[in-house]
Amino acid sequence: MIIGVLSGLFYREFTKTNDFPSGEFTQLGLVLFFLALRKKVVADKAETGAAEATSLSR
Repeated sequence: MIIGVLSGLFYREFTKTNDFPSGEFTQLGLVLFFLALRKKVVADKAETGAAEATSLSR
């Protein structure tokens, strides 16, 4: 969560400082998308693993 917030803050400030036109595609934006996607996949996998462990212990 913290990495996502910090990377989003960096992206916003970096693009403002370097006068990127709003809405223009950047590689940094793509990296942030994949960070968010990875976080979602890892969180879902952890949730599924916890549910499976609970059902196996019964």
